[in-house]
Amino acid sequence: MARFLYITGLLLLLASCHHDEAEDNNTLAPRTILIYMMGENSLASYMQYDIDEMKQAVAEGSLQGCNLLVCQDGTRRPALFRIRQHNGKAVADTIRRYDTLLSTDPNVLRSVMDEAFQKFPAYSYGLVLWSHGDGWLPDDSREKIATRWIGTDQGNNGPKLEVEELSSVLSQYPKLDFLFFDACFMQTIEVAYTLRPYAQYIIGSVTETPGIGAPYHHVLRHLCAPECDMASVIGSYYSYYTDPQTINGQFPDGWAYGCAISAIHCDALDALTAKTKEIIAAADFDNADFRNVQCYDMRSLPYYYDFNGFIHAIATDNQYREWKDLLEACIPESFRAATSSCYSAYLPGSFPIDTEQYSGISTYILQDNDGYAAANAAYEQLDWYKAVYPHP
Repeated sequence: MARFLYITGLLLLLASCHHDEAEDNNTLAPRTILIYMMGENSLASYMQYDIDEMKQAVAEGSLQGCNLLVCQDGTRRPALFRIRQHNGKAVADTIRRYDTLLSTDPNVLRSVMDEAFQKFPAYSYGLVLWSHGDGWLPDDSREKIATRWIGTDQGNNGPKLEVEELSSVLSQYPKLDFLFFDACFMQTIEVAYTLRPYAQYIIGSVTETPGIGAPYHHVLRHLCAPECDMASVIGSYYSYYTDPQTINGQFPDGWAYGCAISAIHCDALDALTAKTKEIIAAADFDNADFRNVQCYDMRSLPYYYDFNGFIHAIATDNQYREWKDLLEACIPESFRAATSSCYSAYLPGSFPIDTEQYSGISTYILQDNDGYAAANAAYEQLDWYKAVYPHP
């Protein structure tokens, strides 16, 4: 018995002195995070930069026992690998290499998620989608009418992953702790409403994101926190893009254009939706003035406007106050941040952001303009439109 107690105590002591992240994938980790990088496009040059940030976070012990898996499809041979800490350094263990990978194929995403989550089971899961994005807008490259998309493969104009396809994939897994869109324009009410059953939080931007995207060496620690610390995720993202040391030449392309980022609490979306439906049903759209609504889209035909500004333009004072309380439950002040200007490649350059109006979520405003006929027709097929707009 004395020998048994001695050996048991020694093992416990050795375990308490072991500084590596948990390496036994047969036990449940607190969380498994998959970063799915659809980078066979103009963002390919930024992939390694972000992977190096992930390795820095892991080397610093940010995973807190969580699993970090990366699926990379860019200029190199596609691969799924795990980044873990070993002897105070980050090492990458290859799980699978692929001869080719059409990362925007929903069946491919499903296959990667299956392998990642089955080989590295956890109590909870998080998913980061890294690529180009354009919210709910139609993908004109397909013959059929598409609705929204995230990610491009085989170049910027190649096949895309539609949000409806993403929804079908996510429906087959346990509810995610978070879904992080490291891509442009994805933080729309239209996208969030469709995906709300599948994630506790949705993180993204209402406008164009910086080319290098999320500062993973800062945000991963908070994404791995036991309760998914959204306020710290948003705060660290924002701080990185407003830090003088960062904006004075730390980026590979000299980025100094700010950012807009937010997190949506999906459980609060249904109440916000119901109030929005009530306001829209009573609104006088013919006399509504949308000129002061913040636009986040600098294309000649813009599609993304601030959701808060839109509702303020059509609601009565009492309606707006009630609606704003519901918005705050969905996106608290600590869950959203924006600089006073943001970048747009369509200018190119920066445009001003009304930070008082900024709600952290965008929406489309139906336009009585021939140029918007196709967009309006596609919009009327969305779950969000059917939920809040009157129709026969």
